[in-house]
Amino acid sequence: MTPPRSHADVFAGFPLVDVASWLDRKSLLVIAPHPDDESLGMGGLIASAAALNHAVDVVFVTSGEGSHRGSPTHPPAVLARVRREEATRAVDILAPGRNAAHFLDLPDGGLSTLPHAGQAVEALAAFMTPDTIVCVTSDTDPHPDHRRSFAWARDASLKTGAALWAYPVWTWMSDTPADESLSGVRLDVSARLDAKRRAIAAHRSQHGLVVDDAEEAFTLPRQMVDRLCQPHEVLIRIHE
Repeated sequence: MTPPRSHADVFAGFPLVDVASWLDRKSLLVIAPHPDDESLGMGGLIASAAALNHAVDVVFVTSGEGSHRGSPTHPPAVLARVRREEATRAVDILAPGRNAAHFLDLPDGGLSTLPHAGQAVEALAAFMTPDTIVCVTSDTDPHPDHRRSFAWARDASLKTGAALWAYPVWTWMSDTPADESLSGVRLDVSARLDAKRRAIAAHRSQHGLVVDDAEEAFTLPRQMVDRLCQPHEVLIRIHE
């Protein structure tokens, strides 16, 4: 019996494509459950689309206030402000002068139990048209906020007629066998890797550089950052 393949193995079989031809003159909307997901997963695409003069928007579903629990100096409201500022800087590195960062400020870690989910779908749909390509975190990611953001983006894209693609973040660190039926593309972002790395670095709180007194502190694994800073970015096809 053939052993199940990893997601990395399946993704490696996706065709490598040029960003300009893939975008096909459409606008780009990247949906990030937390600040830093956009840069980790789609920083190269955002920078490429902006350089090609496409309309670009990045919507942050939460402000990431749950990454450093129990900090006396950075309680949730303060950390949310810090992370919004970091996200705005990161997006400006990728898409200079666009004012492309938008924040829904929904609760970090609480999206799966959030009431009135229809309002979240409507908020995302407001950024979409039939000429928008939407990229959201994949439902192969284990984080519940990533999966809920995916579900809302799927509903909003079906409502508006926008194309939907999913980008893996934490999937790269998972040993869960991949669905062999997945299809997608690998986007050539080799020319934008410097901007991507600078955008990731702009999320200083996620690299242990801002909060030093949290009871539970999150730090991005170096291995994960390196894995995501490849010359290509992976997108899983959902519907076009």
